[in-house]
Amino acid sequence: MVSHIREVVIDDLDGLSPAQPVAFSYQGRRYRIDLHADNLAAMRRALQPFIDHARPDPTTGPGRNSRSH
Repeated sequence: MVSHIREVVIDDLDGLSPAQPVAFSYQGRRYRIDLHADNLAAMRRALQPFIDHARPDPTTGPGRNSRSH
């Protein structure tokens, strides 16, 4: 007998699929949520004005652990 197991990721807000995992942080806490493309776009639109006026955190991002010896 052959079994096929399929993992379907569904949106945590409205149950639509396919969804993709999205990681974000707020006030020092990290979060993950699964979002369908429409809800991901809505999240990005909602956050964009804040991102546009924010400063990058120097303790995060590319190169934070890369040191030349």
